[in-house]
Amino acid sequence: MRYLSLAATVFCVVMLFVSSNPTVLGLCLLGIFLFGLISVFAFAQAKIASSAPPVVTILSPKELAAIRERAAANKAKTAAGGGIPATGKLVPNNSDDDSD
Repeated sequence: MRYLSLAATVFCVVMLFVSSNPTVLGLCLLGIFLFGLISVFAFAQAKIASSAPPVVTILSPKELAAIRERAAANKAKTAAGGGIPATGKLVPNNSDDDSD
């Protein structure tokens, strides 16, 4: 579709320079404007669609809620001292007994 509108724009430009009839000139100017605008939006849409992520990688609201719940549970577990903190660094044990 985008190449068809581009071809129509080029055709209108050629007809603009070839014709001497005022009606045809006016229609060609209108065609250049409309088909040119359509071409710009069609090529922009194609570029955006080519760089968009596939729909499969977009998470649903249920999956996002499950991830948030797991993160909150992990955060609560770490705050209670039951594991490795969210930073991934080990917390040193501050006990007073020096058993080597």
